[in-house]
Amino acid sequence: MNLAPTNVTADRGGRTKMSELKALLDQVADGTLGLPPLSAEQLLSAEQIAQLYTLLEAGYPLPSLVIAVEHSGDRHAPWERRVVAGHSVLEGLLRYSHPRAATEVVESGDPEVYRVLGRHDQHGQAGPYVVAAGPVPATYLPARAMWRTLDFLAYRTRVEAAHATDAATAAVLVAEAEEAAHAVLSATVPVTSFYGAGERVQQLATLAARLHRELNEG
Repeated sequence: MNLAPTNVTADRGGRTKMSELKALLDQVADGTLGLPPLSAEQLLSAEQIAQLYTLLEAGYPLPSLVIAVEHSGDRHAPWERRVVAGHSVLEGLLRYSHPRAATEVVESGDPEVYRVLGRHDQHGQAGPYVVAAGPVPATYLPARAMWRTLDFLAYRTRVEAAHATDAATAAVLVAEAEEAAHAVLSATVPVTSFYGAGERVQQLATLAARLHRELNEG
């Protein structure tokens, strides 16, 4: 359940807006948006990330994020931004999707998330997202390849090479891959930010985080 409005300025310093999911992941990767340490129970599995990708491609709205934005009081110091609710989704997507983190997954031999191309069910729905380790068919689009142009172009080259004698099939698979990647990269998420310093912003952010959990669990 998601009750967060869009493009609204809330009372007591809270502001909610739609943000690009890719931009948020990049901010976490470069350290400008902090994530709290997560327990083992809070970590999403590869299978859950695959399900999340299914929702992203379908345009299903993600739960809102809550961010605390604090300042130390030193006018020369930057504002500190950290996620206080919704961090499991960001951490999981970063671990299995972001080029920097996904490279570590590939090198360690851990399972990856893939979008299966060229497969439709009896209702015409596109192929599923699956989890696999080791060599996979050329019709398996790595989720991580969706997030960076060079990775996607490398995958496209692989598909075309695997179907060198069937250019029509290669073109259909590449078009499907491009459509899936566009849907995922277009995803946005409502982000509520609480601005302030010290105990006040922490109280507001903690309350919002608790309600966020209760609403989404209910």
